[in-house]
Amino acid sequence: MWDRLTRRGDAFDERDAFARIRTPTREAYKLSYAQWLRYLLEHGVNLEIEPPDKRASVEHLRGYHHWIAHLAIRTQTLRFTYLHRVLSNAFPDSDWRALKNAVNHLTRQDKANGRSRHLTAIPTSDRLLDVGLQTIREARSASVLRKHDAIAYRNGLIVALLACHAPRRRSLTSLELGANIRREEQGYGIWLSADEMKAGQPYGFRLSDVLTDVMDDYLSEVRPLFPNGDDPDHGALWLSFVTGCGLGPQGIKNAVAQLTEARIGQRITPHAFRHAALTMMANAQGFDLRHGQAFLDHRTPEISERHYNLATQLDAGRAYAKLLETTRRNSRRQECGR
Repeated sequence: MWDRLTRRGDAFDERDAFARIRTPTREAYKLSYAQWLRYLLEHGVNLEIEPPDKRASVEHLRGYHHWIAHLAIRTQTLRFTYLHRVLSNAFPDSDWRALKNAVNHLTRQDKANGRSRHLTAIPTSDRLLDVGLQTIREARSASVLRKHDAIAYRNGLIVALLACHAPRRRSLTSLELGANIRREEQGYGIWLSADEMKAGQPYGFRLSDVLTDVMDDYLSEVRPLFPNGDDPDHGALWLSFVTGCGLGPQGIKNAVAQLTEARIGQRITPHAFRHAALTMMANAQGFDLRHGQAFLDHRTPEISERHYNLATQLDAGRAYAKLLETTRRNSRRQECGR
């Protein structure tokens, strides 16, 4: 079944459902389906007898949901979403309404949970930028840069870059000197190929002027302190002191989370910078929704619209608070005048 879903033919063959999707996405589908099979095996289902399209009964799906209930709601949603995509593509003529209903239910819960979290937990982009720049200044103030200063400088620059441009973690990890980041007369140019972007479209931007001198110092004075950091024109932009290789996605996430927790008491993930950026755009008077979609490389404007709705709620709350305070002030004046 899986081979049929992922088969890649030549120009004259029909390609199946998962032949064109990116490898990370295909692997995510594969892992989710493997977890489903694991549940079935542990609960006595004979996979050699019962075919894949008959296993997804309401009873089994309900049991599977209970089995993964300890996981985060986002993880539960993805498990069911990916399972639905695999089975509905493998057996398009079967009835998948029960599975689809489960996906819709979990998706609504996930959105409600995320909505509450974004309204209350994510700092503004300008505050996050200050966190990065302040960390850089403190690291740079040392008379002699040592290992911990170099790491702090690197992490501060990662946070500052995320605050200014909000790239995806995968894109941030893939930055290579001389390949997709290069010093030009007017600053640093960064461009990413379609394979490095989630939406499958090439993407490029010029590094913010705020970060030009900071990046210059990082490449000339800080990065050479890392193992394999001597070459200013080649190699991963973000290096690890432990391995001497490029910092991986988890390393990027840990660096950002640890720094933000130390500075502001919150473990902020790289992806949260994207929410912060779009909410700030939404709050800016006259900002066009299409710019937000282009800035964050969203496939559709509906994704960006969710954050505009959040910003509208924030504005409504501020307006009400202002109205309440004005009413109270007027009432006090009337009482004093009696």
